[in-house]
Amino acid sequence: MNVVIVGGNIAGLRCAELLSNENINVEVFEKGNKGLYKICAAGYTKEAMNELLLPDYLIERDNKYVIGETRFGLLKIKKRIYMLSRPALHEYQWDVACDAGANVHEKSQVVDIDIKENTIELDDSTRVRYDYLIGADGSNSIVRKKLNLPFDNQLVLQYRVPEVVTKTVQMWFPEPYYYTYTFPHDTYTYIGCGIGKDHKKLKKYLEGRCKELNIDTSDLKLEAFPINLNYSGMKFKNIYLVGDAVGFASRLTGEGISQALTSARLSVSSIFGENEKYETGLSKMVEQMRRESQPYFDTYNKVFK
Repeated sequence: MNVVIVGGNIAGLRCAELLSNENINVEVFEKGNKGLYKICAAGYTKEAMNELLLPDYLIERDNKYVIGETRFGLLKIKKRIYMLSRPALHEYQWDVACDAGANVHEKSQVVDIDIKENTIELDDSTRVRYDYLIGADGSNSIVRKKLNLPFDNQLVLQYRVPEVVTKTVQMWFPEPYYYTYTFPHDTYTYIGCGIGKDHKKLKKYLEGRCKELNIDTSDLKLEAFPINLNYSGMKFKNIYLVGDAVGFASRLTGEGISQALTSARLSVSSIFGENEKYETGLSKMVEQMRRESQPYFDTYNKVFK
């Protein structure tokens, strides 16, 4: 059996590790480098940490709760968030996948997929055959495009502030479907706003939050990243979508790392023929996504408590 994984980030490398542990031949093609910097707030829930079983040295800060502010007032949310360096995590997962036996290729971009012939084409014109294909290539997934599935890419904006601004994770919900966040790491803080397609509105809320925190943004670089919120299925015969490519991220909070890891585990279960485990896990994911697709004031009690 030969499994090709397009995209070597959190979900793709997790798939590679799990498959390689069972002596499956795995080829991962990542267009970036090992230790790549992916724009995100890099906060990890307890569920994500339990999935990966990461060593303590990767944790930059352990936040035991979240302060949330809505039109109902302040909330102390019992949700533990761990802060990690995304490049350090990427290097760690890369090494774990390789140690398990996966062949992980950097600077290798997939430019075409022939679904009928079960082959992919790389940017150097090399063709690779697969028995199973896993699309772990993010919100603009070429695998998803080849499956002719729609996208719903929403935008998140953020600044990386070179100081610790707050002691705890903070989230503020100014209106339905919009939020700002403050994610403190060891020596820096991510302050961002999501999730929508109105760049001006996102920027207004982000700048407003920074002003409240006395942050001068004039010399800071504005970062932006898309989150795909369209779920149109995960399994398509011998092709799977995982991570941002499948569309399981939370519309309520933008959180998608735990979902990415779960989708990786479910896809591997299906490849191994563990259909009941796959179907049960998939149903739970779809239900969670449905609950978190509603405006915050209808769901925050169920999601956070």
